[in-house]
Amino acid sequence: MEREFGTKSYQPAKFDFFIIFEGTANMEYQRLFARKLPGNVLVSTYHTPMTISQLAIELGVASVYLEDEIALLEQYGLLTALPGGRYQARLVIFTEEYMEEFFRMAEKSAVPKVGNILKNGMKKLPDLRKVQFIGAGLEDNLLLWDLLFEMICKGWELFHSRLEEGFRKSGIYQNGDICYGRTYELGKDHPYRTDSFAGYCGICPGYAASYANYGILPVQNRYTSYGETIADSLDNVLGGNAAALVPVISKEQREAIAAVLGEEIVSFASLFESLYDCALSVMRVHAPGSVEQIIGPVLAKVLLFHTVGMIGAFAVRSGALTIPEADCPLGGFLYQEA
Repeated sequence: MEREFGTKSYQPAKFDFFIIFEGTANMEYQRLFARKLPGNVLVSTYHTPMTISQLAIELGVASVYLEDEIALLEQYGLLTALPGGRYQARLVIFTEEYMEEFFRMAEKSAVPKVGNILKNGMKKLPDLRKVQFIGAGLEDNLLLWDLLFEMICKGWELFHSRLEEGFRKSGIYQNGDICYGRTYELGKDHPYRTDSFAGYCGICPGYAASYANYGILPVQNRYTSYGETIADSLDNVLGGNAAALVPVISKEQREAIAAVLGEEIVSFASLFESLYDCALSVMRVHAPGSVEQIIGPVLAKVLLFHTVGMIGAFAVRSGALTIPEADCPLGGFLYQEA
């Protein structure tokens, strides 16, 4: 009698594992998920608990080979043993269906909110220029693009400080950590994608960059397309021998800018509160009841990663910011380290 195997036996699910940790990274996780099998065990048992025999059929792998993988996943707290010899994934998995619904739900209210925040921020530019940082003379649209991520980050920090959820505890790290999975990938041309962003990116002694590569921007307008040029020209910019491509801000000036944009930062914190509520309501529909208790803490840590690119796209869709025809860096600035 021919044995039938599940779809994942010949077409493994795409699964990426992520961990937000404090302290030093432990490579055990990375080694574990360098293989397809552990991730597919988690995907297969996410909504429906399965026995080893059922997993063997679904994945097309002999039971004896699954036992070690399951033991490891249990050890890491990513798989839970249930009565009847069944196992179920013990982490939140962000699926394509979840992301599509979250984006669709978020668009309804967030586009006008982002537009209003930035239109108010545009009115503050004369006061910002009084701070007299290098690059303060950049055109209005460019300057607001460069400071957008700063407002997002500080709004996020304010929002997150109001939440009491902490990291899950794990035996892998001495400190707490948040683990989650992902079975989707935004296309390279997706407007909500963000290839990279960083609140801190050291570029030379004493100076760092804060930037976001918003997916809505063409490559010729992304900060990292000019990263080396910006770093190499910094001495000349500081010496007044070259024009600044992006703002260059001292510690005191950064604090002054945050004070001028205080209202907008608070508004971004409120935006994150509404996005969090939206994400929570959508995830409760898409995630199994077994992870109900950890949905909130996970979303609280992951939300920023899923929304930076989206907010950049909403800034354009709202009409508050435009994409210039000229090739120039947008979305970042340099600041003096403390």
